[in-house]
Amino acid sequence: MKKTRGITLIALIVTIIVLLILAGVTIRLTLGEKGIFKLAELARKNYTNAALYEANELDKFLDKTEHIPTIEEENFITLYSGKANETTSIYDLADTIDNYDYLIIYCDNSTAGGMVSMMIETSVIMENDLDQFFMTNSGNVSATLRYIRFGFLDKNKFKLSNTTGNSYIKRIAGLKKGKIKKVELLTSVANEEKEYALSQSINNFDYVLVYADNEEIQGTSTSILGKEIAKTNGFLTINWDSNMTRAIRYHFANDKILKVIAISHQSKIIRIVGLQFNHAEKQILYSGTESENNKKYVLTDNIRNYDMIVTYADCQTPKGMASNILETKYIEEGKGKYMATLSPSNTIRIVRFIFEDLNSFTTYGIVGQAYIPRIEAIRFK
Repeated sequence: MKKTRGITLIALIVTIIVLLILAGVTIRLTLGEKGIFKLAELARKNYTNAALYEANELDKFLDKTEHIPTIEEENFITLYSGKANETTSIYDLADTIDNYDYLIIYCDNSTAGGMVSMMIETSVIMENDLDQFFMTNSGNVSATLRYIRFGFLDKNKFKLSNTTGNSYIKRIAGLKKGKIKKVELLTSVANEEKEYALSQSINNFDYVLVYADNEEIQGTSTSILGKEIAKTNGFLTINWDSNMTRAIRYHFANDKILKVIAISHQSKIIRIVGLQFNHAEKQILYSGTESENNKKYVLTDNIRNYDMIVTYADCQTPKGMASNILETKYIEEGKGKYMATLSPSNTIRIVRFIFEDLNSFTTYGIVGQAYIPRIEAIRFK
């Protein structure tokens, strides 16, 4: 008799129980809190978050570094560097000024112990006018004058017509085209103590560039003024010659009115231009009212994070503010000494300052309660 082979009921039950256990384990490994699908979803979210974090950090890095110019993107080009102090010499520029909208010119003086600067539009430069521009340094309480008068023979050369007290032109830099839009605001010559209407509100611009001239000594000086400070302060532009002050004091009575407060010896304002910086950021690095020799003042940021700074000087008596514009790239730590002269009379008011490092400045050689009320920084984007 043949035997029939098969599984017993017990074996079947055991098999089913084993399969159920395996199914449970499989379901747990795939669908549980720590299952494959959950882990895969977690991995996807972590990857997405990591990618977003990396993109955000890259954006932050680019925001911090996009203002730093490469060699090909330099905003200022050196046109002259040296010690131009001879009236018999002709000094060549490295490039024609027609390739630039503005020049920044530095006048230094080894005796006075301080450098001044001015900004001019290349469009107003006249060829063969050697008395067109005038810059002043002054070194002590008495009316000891250090000044320099100069002009451009053509678009590639400049020459001095007069210099006193070891004054010299140290540097001329050209600002590349397209960085600043401008509008002429003064349509007449301001040569009387009265109000003059401007063609537009100064609120439409970042800065105003003011040209002051004097018929007696022949020479134009400039001041660059931020619109915020222009609306709340008085200003003073000085030309000197033969121990005689030529000065004009003025302020903006409102955003569309220039008011001349006082004039001496035929001084006059011949031009005011509104400047709007294209894609630029402006920051206040310092604001204060202290007038103290050999005191260190901390800035809110490193000046090398910006392309240029505007420094203002003021004094308690008489009121009248002046300014300097400086390329931050050429400010030397502990070496570059700057100054501002403020005076409507033969009694000089002076403040000298030096950047001991890139995050602070120190005032020294103060005369007549002069002080630094404000330093602004500009960064092209």
